[in-house]
Amino acid sequence: IKRWNYQFRSILPYSEIRKIDFVNMKSFHIHGAYNFAPVYNTLCSFGLEKKIVKIISTHNPFKPMLEDIELISRDFKWRKAQKNVISYVLSERDRLAYQLSDAIVFPCEESMELYYQSWPEFQEITKYKKIYFCETGSAPKKVRTQSKTLRTSLNIPEGAIVFLYLGRFIKIRVFDLVIEAAKRLLATNKNIYFLIVGEKTEVPIKSNQWIQVPYINYPGDYLAISDVVLAPNRGSYFDLCMIEALESATPLLCAVVG
Repeated sequence: IKRWNYQFRSILPYSEIRKIDFVNMKSFHIHGAYNFAPVYNTLCSFGLEKKIVKIISTHNPFKPMLEDIELISRDFKWRKAQKNVISYVLSERDRLAYQLSDAIVFPCEESMELYYQSWPEFQEITKYKKIYFCETGSAPKKVRTQSKTLRTSLNIPEGAIVFLYLGRFIKIRVFDLVIEAAKRLLATNKNIYFLIVGEKTEVPIKSNQWIQVPYINYPGDYLAISDVVLAPNRGSYFDLCMIEALESATPLLCAVVG
């Protein structure tokens, strides 16, 4: 609990503060509610919190707290009272980040729908805020490993069909349904492989057709060997794997959400 409360008082590390030209700075662009407090507290320490425009970009399809609670609950078995406190702390973090910001950046107007749905106070918090929309794209991804070499290293046969899941292994991203769909397909089809990339966690399906890879540096390599990219989110509007799939012209299978 103390660790989560600390973020309300934290400031930027001195190694970062020394790089900033506070005299000539006009605005500060903050990515994610989880990064807002250290920036705001640092500006307060210099007496600049009202002089510098604070812009926040969202990095979550829903209220940020909902995704964070799911992620931390995987590693800890919280008692109900503890989880309620953590939920309150993170909700306050989100509220203050958007309330104290001067401007908000979303990818498009439609992407705000899920915030209104998952966060009843959001409309009131942002009623008088400047809101801007900035579409998201991806630069071409270089392929650093030849497709045949990578397939061989992953034990994927040359003619196999590869479904690529690239991202976090959480329910908001519908990873639970990816597992269920894979179980059904793998039970009847020996020519389909699921290539699951993004985290180092327990493997849910014990099969040589379910291949799990932790964090990677070169997504272009994995896109190049895939026949279909899976993006079955419960709510999304700027999923990086979707953007990279579109850039690489890999067929994309996604949910009609957002």
